[in-house]
Amino acid sequence: MIVPCCPGTVPSGCCLIVSPLVLLPLWLWHTTADVAKYTQVYEEWKGAKDQRTLERRQSYTSIAPAEVAKYMQLFQEQKAAKDRQMLERKATLTRIRKDIDDLRSRMCSILEKAPKLRPLVDVRNCRWRYTKPGNIPDVSVSAAVSTTRTGSGILAETREEIQDLIAHQRRIIKNYIALTGR
Repeated sequence: MIVPCCPGTVPSGCCLIVSPLVLLPLWLWHTTADVAKYTQVYEEWKGAKDQRTLERRQSYTSIAPAEVAKYMQLFQEQKAAKDRQMLERKATLTRIRKDIDDLRSRMCSILEKAPKLRPLVDVRNCRWRYTKPGNIPDVSVSAAVSTTRTGSGILAETREEIQDLIAHQRRIIKNYIALTGR
């Protein structure tokens, strides 16, 4: 910034160049071209200082574009893996649900063929009415059956556990069919 001096304090044609850090009086005994040159130098110095300050501030708050791209790629890979895992879990649960529905329909068809078993089964809640061994006369196996709709059981989260439950229920139904055939 160039500030003209007060008249009478310095010889005419002189200017005072003010720096933002320190006030330095520079007596210019030359032409206005020299004043323009000093003004240009000062503006360049001020612009460079402002640019350095801006770069320093940006370096604290921003990340390089390469790092941004790297983190975006990692995020997208993790999101894709999570979505894939959710789809696999959904497909597994769908298969399990179909297996359970198939078993339920088989149980209903068995009950239609063997109406004597109907009092033993709570069809509405899809479970056996008698859950303790020995409650049913002439039955040597446990009648405790666990399905996903029973209030006492916890939904098994792996296919192997569900397959074990289905196999167990099939064994019990076969035993009941064998008992009704006597």
